[in-house]
Amino acid sequence: MAELDAWYKEPPTNQNAASFYMKAFAAINLTNADYKSPLLPWLGKAEVVPGKPFAPEFSSALEDVLRRNAAVIKFCEQGARFEWSRYPIQLTNATTPLPHLRDLKNASKVLALRGLSLANSGDGKAACENLIETLLLIRSLEREPLGISQIVRSGCFDYALKELEEIVNRVSIPEQSRQDLEDVLDRMEKEDADGVHYMRALTGDRIMWNEFFKMSLADQTVIFWDGGPDRTRGEMEALLEKNPRSDDLQLINRGLDEIQARWLQPYPARLTVSEICSARAREATNLNYLLSAYVFDGANMVDTSVNAEARGVASLRLAQTALALERYRIAHHDSYPQLLSDLVPEYLPKPVLDPFTGKPLQYRRVGKGYVLQDAVPRSDKLDRWESKKRNSLEFAVIKPPTAAAR
Repeated sequence: MAELDAWYKEPPTNQNAASFYMKAFAAINLTNADYKSPLLPWLGKAEVVPGKPFAPEFSSALEDVLRRNAAVIKFCEQGARFEWSRYPIQLTNATTPLPHLRDLKNASKVLALRGLSLANSGDGKAACENLIETLLLIRSLEREPLGISQIVRSGCFDYALKELEEIVNRVSIPEQSRQDLEDVLDRMEKEDADGVHYMRALTGDRIMWNEFFKMSLADQTVIFWDGGPDRTRGEMEALLEKNPRSDDLQLINRGLDEIQARWLQPYPARLTVSEICSARAREATNLNYLLSAYVFDGANMVDTSVNAEARGVASLRLAQTALALERYRIAHHDSYPQLLSDLVPEYLPKPVLDPFTGKPLQYRRVGKGYVLQDAVPRSDKLDRWESKKRNSLEFAVIKPPTAAAR
């Protein structure tokens, strides 16, 4: 565990982005009313129709949240100036707490709301800079060598994609700002498509799981027993005592060797990690190996990680494609192309593929705008923001802005 802790290196003094982000997290001022609000998107229960004018009550609620969280925004701006980050966690045992993950999600939502506000005001440059700050906040987790940290990081790309959707529906982005945003997206997409951060996290999780077998039976029971009615704590301890530790650990490491080899494959072949997880989970269940059954179960970390990574890559690729579409629109008298293939090679070097299927993203013109989707079949309904039950990704421009960017 000490080796893992040393692997997650501390940046030089006064150059740790996380030190500023932790100040931002401490300044978060959100209430239960915010989370239940029928007016607030992302934080609350509301959905934003891209480009729809603000109602007075929505403007009031938005301004209130941003006012209460002005310090969050300030510290996130400061943290975005630094390249490297390490959060103050001690990776010296298998139960280290990670409270910064919840706070980072909330801070990402606050920044996304600020981006919406800036775009609505017509300030394309400031809105784009804010989106870059959202992405850099999310990026601050990329070197954290734990699967749950990477899952949270990938999940936050949803907020960044929605923030970009609101920006391009409301205001034009200046060329230099767009280039800066593309540079950030390109780096993040390449590293996630290469599996860099999840491979590091998988190694970290392997160390954690191996450490579990060195713990006392009492400490193992604390981790495994969920307090539920299915079994008592004593029954859980008895099961763990009977668990063949050496054989269980051997199955975990054998399965993880297979998974790490498969993770080196490009998408969509990488997603067959799920098949390895299923096979090893069945084997563990048949042999009554408790921890390996937990590790490889489809609802747990490894299987969730490979799908979260793919969804994050899909979000980044939709964002890259949306910016390419904006460059095309500006060069073609406010008109989008009829086909995505029209973007290649001038605006995109090659067709953009959905990591889940290996097929090109779906695209269709709708009025003066368009709908961009991953390659999963679905209804042609444009009003997808009316439904809260959507697992696939979609990016819609209803009517592109024609005003000059500020």
